[in-house]
Amino acid sequence: MWSPPRPHSHASIAKKVAVDRGQPILVVSGGVNARALYPHFLANGFDVVALGDGERTIVEVVQEFCRPNPDFANLDGVVTKQGEEIAVKPVVETNNLSNIDHLPFPAWESLPLDAYRDLGVIWSGARMPGVTFAPFQTSRGCQDKCTF
Repeated sequence: MWSPPRPHSHASIAKKVAVDRGQPILVVSGGVNARALYPHFLANGFDVVALGDGERTIVEVVQEFCRPNPDFANLDGVVTKQGEEIAVKPVVETNNLSNIDHLPFPAWESLPLDAYRDLGVIWSGARMPGVTFAPFQTSRGCQDKCTF
């Protein structure tokens, strides 16, 4: 399953930009592909792969990253490299969110709505100049009742 690193993966490009700017960076991925292929993701420059729902996991990962000596191997529901070994900490079921209604709505004011208005393209591909919109798509789990 392991594959050698590619010289220009998205993660390695992000890391190079951060190093060139003198900024610390942590490259995190999640989702079905990252979960299923975590050795490949880690071999290609990702630092952490989230295994379950990410709402709490990403907060814990960022909090750990902000510590003086971060140790992601102690976080539940993540995969990291520890030297040449891969450390897998399974998802703890109590960390899953079954009701996401309490999560905040997106910060619409942070989106470049003027750019979207000037673009004026909706899902159908029809141009609607002057119409402001912001497509936002979410999902939870697999709509096909996958078992992975």
